Amino acid sequence: MRIVVALGGKAISEEPALLGRSALERLVRPAADALVDLVGEHELVVIFNLAPSELGQIGLSGSAPTIFDGGAEVHSDVDKTSELAGYLLGRGVEANLEDDTPLAVLLTTMEIDGSHASFVTKQRLIGPTYSKKEAERLAEGRGWQIQRSKGGWRRVIPAPAPTKVYQIKPIRWLIEKGTVVFCAIGGVFDAASANGKLDPDHNTIVDKDMASEFLARELEADLFVLATNTDAVYLDWGGPNQRKIRNGSPDELEAYEFDDDTIAPKVAAACQFARETGNSAAIGALRDLGEIVEGKRGTTISPYVEGVTSQEARLEKPSGN
Repeated sequence: MRIVVALGGKAISEEPALLGRSALERLVRPAADALVDLVGEHELVVIFNLAPSELGQIGLSGSAPTIFDGGAEVHSDVDKTSELAGYLLGRGVEANLEDDTPLAVLLTTMEIDGSHASFVTKQRLIGPTYSKKEAERLAEGRGWQIQRSKGGWRRVIPAPAPTKVYQIKPIRWLIEKGTVVFCAIGGVFDAASANGKLDPDHNTIVDKDMASEFLARELEADLFVLATNTDAVYLDWGGPNQRKIRNGSPDELEAYEFDDDTIAPKVAAACQFARETGNSAAIGALRDLGEIVEGKRGTTISPYVEGVTSQEARLEKPSGN
């Protein structure tokens, strides 16, 4: 079975601000331990995908961080951290293998379509949180778009859908040769205009979960796992009626509302993968990876299940959605 496992900053740390080299070396060890058990049993592709928002306060001093001033700086920091994390994950898995299974780490870049509707309609928060006054000052001075978020105001930039993975051929070749492939998806995304030419002036990111889903689909994965810091998808998270979702169909699951800044993008990516491929996707904690693959833990999204089932009982589809 070909399995694609996607994990980002939150899968290995509750505090993305700590994602420097020394911290990454410590944080990826449990991730490597969770992944090594799948090697040899399945064809395995691991995606480490760090969103610009997960860089948090890395390297910042003062209230106007330079790494979020422009696209090139954002992409450079994301690329470097993602590539380093992918390398450390690969090295950690390799150290725990008893055989000579080959491993490869690739910085994986994508192209987006500048004419795609999502270029206009889909946006993502990046960078730290500001007061309203400071955010408005930065927006006026730097031409930013800003949006209210938890605890204040943040910058938003377009997050269109990916249309091409540049390294797809070597990734496929490596998998066919029995290699465990670690794909570090960073912030380098080329925007193609309507005439097909690349436009270097677009300042964009790609939703990291949708980027992972696109790569999993291109690789014809049998199972797509989105590893995070919670053990499953929950309804009414943190509320009095909090319920864990065990499984659900894409159409039924999308009828519910989830936190837009955390689990909602993962649910959307999992639903899209299941709908487009007819295969299953799963969301859950990295520490439970083996049991998620076996269908014993996490939330499984499949086109072959009916409705949405919580840990307690089958749920009725919400009205008005």
